Amino acid sequence: MLFWDLLLNLIYIISFFLIPLVIAFRLEHLAFKKYRDFELFMDFMILIDICFTFVTSYYDDGIQIKDFKRIAIRYLTSFFVPDFLSCFPSIIVLESKGRPVAYYFKIFRFLQITRLFNSLGFGISKLKQFLMGVVNKITLDNIFSTSKTLLFLVMVIHVLACIWIGLGFNYHKIEKSWFEVEGFCVGQFGLNERCEEPVELDGIMQPPICAPLTYEACIFENASKVYFVSFYFVSTTTTTVGYGDIFGNNNGEKFYIMLLEFFGISIFSILLGNIKNLKT
Repeated sequence: MLFWDLLLNLIYIISFFLIPLVIAFRLEHLAFKKYRDFELFMDFMILIDICFTFVTSYYDDGIQIKDFKRIAIRYLTSFFVPDFLSCFPSIIVLESKGRPVAYYFKIFRFLQITRLFNSLGFGISKLKQFLMGVVNKITLDNIFSTSKTLLFLVMVIHVLACIWIGLGFNYHKIEKSWFEVEGFCVGQFGLNERCEEPVELDGIMQPPICAPLTYEACIFENASKVYFVSFYFVSTTTTTVGYGDIFGNNNGEKFYIMLLEFFGISIFSILLGNIKNLKT
């Protein structure tokens, strides 16, 4: 059972990082086939866990409930529908005009983030018992508390960074977005083109041969740089540093930055609260 819980926790953590990336970079119709088998595996594991949940007892006010009917009713009226919609395997093969719209149902998986951290807390308590004779208890408490806080913050900033990437896609056709301002997809030979290196023929340098790229394909070729810049921008903004080197270029981006600034106050409060709660 412990191994199964560890596997499920790992699957949820990977999902919380992978799903926003797939949506933000439009990987559904660019390179999504590379991840399809892996996501199918994770979906099937969660489907198996759904089946286990129907026969797993729970505690209510300290009393263990083993009645299958009560267990089923409790699950059906709580997380069953979002769990099922978020992992049904066919949602990553259904397509509408070349784009699997049903993939967005995977967002329901984020409703399980509280369950994930509760499960991690239970696993950490077991690990602390194992390490108690090796490491000081106060040191262990501080290490695990800080680790959980950092994991949560990285996950939140990751999701916010993916939303910032999505805004760049949504606004480039109407107004200039931060993609263009940062120079992504604006190469030496024009916008959205893949060009071969110039070649010399009979002593004459031939002009490069360029082929047009879709905007999505162009951004995907710079995916690592785009993500790094986005993560850098969101992390500096939400931690109230804000260097001002990246900024909003249309109303949508400016409104999102205002939300980030208010959200940054909460992030700063979480950091201060956890630092204050560290034991000495």
